[in-house]
Amino acid sequence: MGKITTSVSRIIRKNIGLILLSFIIYLIGIPAGFVYFDKSQSAVNPVLEEIKELIKYESKFQMAINIFLNNLTSSLILFLSGTLIIIPALILFINGFLLGFILRLFIQKNLSLYLLLAVLLPHSLPELLAICLSSGLGIRIGLSFICSKENRVINVNKAIREGCFIYIVIVIPLLLLAAFLEVYVSASFIQ
Repeated sequence: MGKITTSVSRIIRKNIGLILLSFIIYLIGIPAGFVYFDKSQSAVNPVLEEIKELIKYESKFQMAINIFLNNLTSSLILFLSGTLIIIPALILFINGFLLGFILRLFIQKNLSLYLLLAVLLPHSLPELLAICLSSGLGIRIGLSFICSKENRVINVNKAIREGCFIYIVIVIPLLLLAAFLEVYVSASFIQ
């Protein structure tokens, strides 16, 4: 276990700048979702309604598994598309935009911001960490390919190995935790 912890710590420290950049891009989306709430309702509201309909017919366990699989797919796209750099940035921005949209929705419906925090924080923290790790490590692969003048293949292979290691050891467990927290903890605040 000590060797795994040391490896995780080393890889995350090496990539902290890209992980933080991913978080900043996510944060930039929040005020955009808040400000452009009125203009984006026609696009976002149908998605929210579709999610509500799906929730009605699933058991909590099935819902948690579906959320996990959806987030796993999203984080895998972030990780694999990191070589293109713009795709992770767009996905992160849209996720932040949705949070800003929901924040504005809560305010317009005179719902408690405490309720919003209670609903979002338990599952959002591990989910956001997993998403930023996926994005940052994916971008590292892309940069290893673009910026390596010598030993490109070695550098890219190392970035892929390290990214896959973090994905398996940290990202997947965080996403599983987030999905079950979302269904069993966060959802209890809005029932």
